[in-house]
Amino acid sequence: MRKGSAPIVVVAVIVGLIVTIGFFAKDKMLSKKQEPNPTTSQQATIQATPTISTPLQQSSDPTANWETYRNQKYGFSIKIDPEAYPLGIRKSEGAIGRQLFINAVRDPARVDTVFTISVYSQDSKTKQISLVKNECTPKANKILEENTNSVFAGIKATKLTCKDTVFNNSKSTYFVEKNDNLYIIHGTDQILSTFKFLQ
Repeated sequence: MRKGSAPIVVVAVIVGLIVTIGFFAKDKMLSKKQEPNPTTSQQATIQATPTISTPLQQSSDPTANWETYRNQKYGFSIKIDPEAYPLGIRKSEGAIGRQLFINAVRDPARVDTVFTISVYSQDSKTKQISLVKNECTPKANKILEENTNSVFAGIKATKLTCKDTVFNNSKSTYFVEKNDNLYIIHGTDQILSTFKFLQ
């Protein structure tokens, strides 16, 4: 490594840690509050499609009136509650493993990451599971539960659930193998329940 490139590597590692810590901190705060929701200010690959529901659906499905967002590039749709996040969503793509973050905006000063999806090659599954496990340790007041026989969006998956013993909440991460890719899908349970593959 060149002498001049060391600060760049250090900055990249620090930024990665801040994003990871911020993601988990926001998730902890979200679990104590109502689930997030975006508005109609979407970027090109995410399109809002309002959902029409009857009063009967409203009482049985809390996501019935949520807006559906589709992403053709990554081949999925999710629903987000427009009342909780009246200023909409912002998406950002990371360079690592074709990663997409969906951030819901509660107010101009508050942006919450409500969902992430990363797409890797299937041969990286063991490494990616190990990375998630390393973030969920007793030293960080977290308990890890693993289910290798889970089903997500109708497909066999490995599910890791990290329970925070301080904030008394949990986040789930699913590892789904589909079309020669490994999809790593992370978010709050209510939003994950609305996830669908488009193909």
